[in-house]
Amino acid sequence: MAESRVLEELARIDMQRAMSHPMLPDLKYFSLIYGRQINKDRLLKLRSKCLQEVMATFYNNLARTDSFSAFPAVVAFEAVRDQFWRDCAVWKVTEKLSTRKRKFNQKTEKAIQTEIQRLYKNERNRWFAGKSDIQSRVKMGANRIESMARHELGAYQSIQALLFSVVIESWMAFEILVGDLFFEALDYGPSQWRINVAQKYTEFRRGSNWEPQKVAPTIVMIRKKNMDHL
Repeated sequence: MAESRVLEELARIDMQRAMSHPMLPDLKYFSLIYGRQINKDRLLKLRSKCLQEVMATFYNNLARTDSFSAFPAVVAFEAVRDQFWRDCAVWKVTEKLSTRKRKFNQKTEKAIQTEIQRLYKNERNRWFAGKSDIQSRVKMGANRIESMARHELGAYQSIQALLFSVVIESWMAFEILVGDLFFEALDYGPSQWRINVAQKYTEFRRGSNWEPQKVAPTIVMIRKKNMDHL
């Protein structure tokens, strides 16, 4: 469609702008969105039933982080698309376009909004019919974010904060996975594992010190004697 070609051309211009004369370091936001993806089937289709719920929880945690990281790209795409729709509607109603903000009378503005609603309805019908290319939408939005982050300080700082959050949430997802696997191992593993954990727990409750041992006094005295001749 002509609309898709125009939006793709805008995305290409954004990418060229990001690559030419960048003012700020590249945060690799596009690589975050379109990097290596996890294999959903390998995570969720396990033969071991005791691990299915654990891996489903792990996948859901990663999926939430993935959705969170892609949200700026979706917003960027819809902002460009909505402006494109309004420009198309203004051109169709008034047969004029201007880079300056124009005020229209009530009748003209109503006609513009009617045309925008028509475009939105067509887009919604394509969505429900399965004809909307979600990957292309996110890709075009990611290009826009990449361009903004390399030329605008506020966008750069915002994406940097988002990347920090992605790292922290991903780390938490793996921490939860390790804890869940530990308890599943105790529940379904050899009985000796449970005995060992129970013994360690009992020692800890009695005041056993699991921290690294301090330097022994004899070693301290040896070091002191070796330092006397200095």
